[in-house]
Amino acid sequence: MKVLFVTSFYKFLLFCSLLLIFIFALSPGHFTPAFIVNHDKLAHLLALLTLSFMVQGALPSLALRFRVLALILLALSIECMQFLFTGRGFSGEDLLYDTAGIMLFIVISQFFRLIQKVRL
Repeated sequence: MKVLFVTSFYKFLLFCSLLLIFIFALSPGHFTPAFIVNHDKLAHLLALLTLSFMVQGALPSLALRFRVLALILLALSIECMQFLFTGRGFSGEDLLYDTAGIMLFIVISQFFRLIQKVRL
């Protein structure tokens, strides 16, 4: 029962995070908060790092390679959709920072798994 609650909670957080990311990613530039405008690359890295943790919690049984592929495709689709909005456009550099956020998640999660194995 507890695992079901935790998974459901992560699914809710994942949905809210995705909604917020899509709002910021697809809204015109003047609606974007100053922090994100001034630290765009950091925002990309942190957004995908956060989404990676949310997907891990929401879909724990899904293989890591499928989660990574889904997140990279999400980042790519957001960059492609930005062509349709005024003041936005595709940025390969943003995609690199998105991928770096996903890779950082993998490094962090593997580090914690290693620590957990050492303790056993």
